[in-house]
Amino acid sequence: MGTRLYPNTNDPRVLERLAGVPEGTHEKLATLREKYAELAREAQANCTTAEELARVEYDLDSQEFEAISADRNTFAYDSFIIFGWGRIKNLRLIDRDYDLVVGNESQPDKVEAILKMQRVDLKGVTLAEIGGVHWS
Repeated sequence: MGTRLYPNTNDPRVLERLAGVPEGTHEKLATLREKYAELAREAQANCTTAEELARVEYDLDSQEFEAISADRNTFAYDSFIIFGWGRIKNLRLIDRDYDLVVGNESQPDKVEAILKMQRVDLKGVTLAEIGGVHWS
């Protein structure tokens, strides 16, 4: 999968803008996730064997993926949350002391350089709104 770059913010409105989806997409995705989490909890309570539970959980995971993928906005938002801005290029071009596996940067000049190197379109979001970047 590689090391990927993410914004530091957890603000759903900012994340929706970065993902290029309409406001409310975060809530729609959260509702879908909770629906399938509740179904999984019910399955854990009702299945009598590990094999039955594994089969039901597999089916629920497939259904959840299909439900998320059925709407391009929930799919785009979920993908952004999972993959961020994609695989990170060589951070050592910005600072040779960076850990290439996991790290964080909040200095605006370095954040701007990392985003430029990654060719990130902030879609009108400011550096202050993203609060820096991290990679993992």
